[in-house]
Amino acid sequence: MTFPWITAIPRRHDRDVAQGWAWGGTKHDGGYQSEQILSTTLFRAYLAIGGGSTPQTLSSWFETQTWAANYLVYLIVGGIAALATSPITPSPTAEVYATAMMGADAGVLGFDGSPGGAIRKVLRWAFEKQGAYQAAGAPTPVTSRGAPPDVDVYIDDGRNGEYDYQPVFWETQDIWNRTAADGGTAHQTPIVGVPNYGYVRVKNRGTKTATDVVVSGYHVRPSAGLVWPDTYQPMTTASLDVAGGIPSGGAVVVGPFEWTPTQVGHECMLLSASCPGDRSNIDSASGLPCAAGPLADHRFVPFDNNIAQRNVAPVPGGGGGAALAAALRGRQLWIHNPFAVAKRVRVEVRLPAILQRRGWRVSVRAADGGGGGNGVFPLGPWAARRLIVDVREGQEFPPPPTGGDPGENNIRVVTLVDGIITGGVSFAVDPALKEPAPEHPGPEQPCRRREPGCHGEGGVRAAGALLECLGLGLPAECVDGVEVSKIVVEIDLKKTKGC
Repeated sequence: MTFPWITAIPRRHDRDVAQGWAWGGTKHDGGYQSEQILSTTLFRAYLAIGGGSTPQTLSSWFETQTWAANYLVYLIVGGIAALATSPITPSPTAEVYATAMMGADAGVLGFDGSPGGAIRKVLRWAFEKQGAYQAAGAPTPVTSRGAPPDVDVYIDDGRNGEYDYQPVFWETQDIWNRTAADGGTAHQTPIVGVPNYGYVRVKNRGTKTATDVVVSGYHVRPSAGLVWPDTYQPMTTASLDVAGGIPSGGAVVVGPFEWTPTQVGHECMLLSASCPGDRSNIDSASGLPCAAGPLADHRFVPFDNNIAQRNVAPVPGGGGGAALAAALRGRQLWIHNPFAVAKRVRVEVRLPAILQRRGWRVSVRAADGGGGGNGVFPLGPWAARRLIVDVREGQEFPPPPTGGDPGENNIRVVTLVDGIITGGVSFAVDPALKEPAPEHPGPEQPCRRREPGCHGEGGVRAAGALLECLGLGLPAECVDGVEVSKIVVEIDLKKTKGC
C-alpha cells in the first residue's frame, strides 16, 4: 500500500482479480483504478524476480529487492519507450504493453553485466495473473486470471510451472538419477567413473499439445554460482526427443540420459525442455542474448520453467550423528564468481532446525588455505575456488520427519555475491539412509583397487587411482611417477595443462 494517509483514494498494489481488479474487469475504468490494475501487475513481476525476498527467506534480502526494483524499472521505461507516439497513442490492450516490456528485456545486451531475455516469461505470467490473455469467448467482465500460452512446457520445481519468488532454485525433485537405465523414479546417488542415467518429468501448462519437444541434459561438478554455458558439460546423451508430444495438462518422463560423473560429491544436473511453441531461454534457436551467455544460473534457472536444476546430495539421517558427520566431513564443492569483475563471495551454511537445536555446526574452508574469514572468499572474474566441508558434531538426533516440505531437512551451502544468492549445494538428511551412500563402483572403488607392485607402471596406476579417490580434480593421467616412503606418498605431477 502507498499513500496510506489518503483514506479517500487509497493506492494498493495487491488488487484482487475476482473483485474486478482485472484487465477487462469492472474496475478497469481507464483512469485511477486502471492504474492500480497496472501497478498490481508490475508489482507481481517485481516480487517474482526478487522483490519477494524477505529477512525470513534470505539473510541479505535488501540487495535482492534492490536489484529486482532496478531491473523492473528499466523494463517499465524500456517498454514505454517502445510504444507508439503521435504525440500520445494509448495502447489498445494490456497485452501490447506486456509485449513491449518483453521486448525491452530481450533487447538488453548487458544490464548489470548480464545479457537479456531471461525475464520475459515472468512478465507474461504477471499480466496473465491479472486477467490479461483471456481465451477467446471468455466471459466479461473479467473476474479470473487469463489463459496460459498455447504451449508452456515446464519442469516442476515446486511452483507448478509458475513464477512466484523462489530463492532456492537448485532442489528440483522432478529430476533424478539412476545407476542403471531401469526407468525407476527414486533418486540414487551418482556413481563416479561409470555410466549413470538421468530422468526428468516434463509437463505442459499450455492450452494445446506441445509437439517437437526436445529435452537437453547437462552436468557439472558440485558447485554454486554456475555460469551458462561455460561451466556446464552436456551429458553423454545430450538430448532426447519427446515422442508423441505432451498434451495440455499432461506429463511425460523423459530419459534415460546417459552421463558419467567425474567428481566425488554428487554432481549437479540441469535439464532444459524446449519446443517451437515455447523455446527455453538457453536454447540458441530462441535468438535471445541470454542463450549465448555468459549468464549466471541464478539469472535464468528460476525465471524459466523450461529449465530446472538439481544440486542435492543425500546424506544419512537414520544412522546417528557419527554417520552424518562421516558423510559430510571432507566433502568438496566449488564456488564460482559468475561475473566479469572481481567479487567477494560469501558462503553461508544453513542447517535444518533438528540439527540447529542440537548444537551442530557445519562450515566450509578454502582447500588452498587462503581467504574464508567469516565465510567470505575473494574471487577474480569468472574464477572458481574449491571448498572443503568441516563438521562440529552436536548432540545425537532422531531421524528427521518424513513428508511435508522436501527441503525442510536439507543442509544448504549457499553462495551470495553482492548480497544476492547465486546458487548453492544441498545435502538432504535422509532418514532412510543409515550410512553414506556409495559413490564409487563397488569393488572397483579407486581407494581399494589393488595394482601389482609399488613402483613402475603399477605404482603409477595406483597413484592415479588415489588422485581420483581424493577428488582433487586431477585426472589419473597426470601422474608422472610415484615414490613410497614409510607412510608418506609423494606423487610427482606432469608439467602439463590441467595438472
